[in-house]
This record gives sequence, C-alpha cells and structure tokens, in this order.
Amino acid sequence: MKKGEDKFFLNPGETLEGKKVFDITILAEDEALLLKAKDSFKEDGKEIKAGSIWLKRGPCEYIPPIEVEIM
Repeated sequence: MKKGEDKFFLNPGETLEGKKVFDITILAEDEALLLKAKDSFKEDGKEIKAGSIWLKRGPCEYIPPIEVEIM
C-alpha cells in the first residue's frame, strides 16, 4: 500500500487491487462508514472475522484494507 500523492510503476507480476486506486475517506465527527469484512484480518489489535459488519465512526481518516468493503 502506498499513501499520499505519488507516481509509481507496477513491477512485473504486480496488479492493482480492483484495477483502481483507492481514495482516503475523511470522516467528520458526525459521520460513519458501514463496513463489511470480505476476509478475516486484524485491525488495531482486534481479530475481525469474515462477514463481520461494523461502523467506523469519525472524526478520522480511513483507508480500508483490501479485506474490507465499504457498504
């Protein structure tokens, strides 16, 4: 994962997840994202199981890992 504005070339054998570049989501204090785990993974020291649904509340900047779908 690369954060921030950057120009880069993919190395042989590398591909972009979903064939696109993902944007960072900036949440205000009164906003939240509904998220769903496509695969099991760890976030902030917690084990998130595949199929779990939860809210990510602001204020924060959120870049979803590849295992997470924004609903």
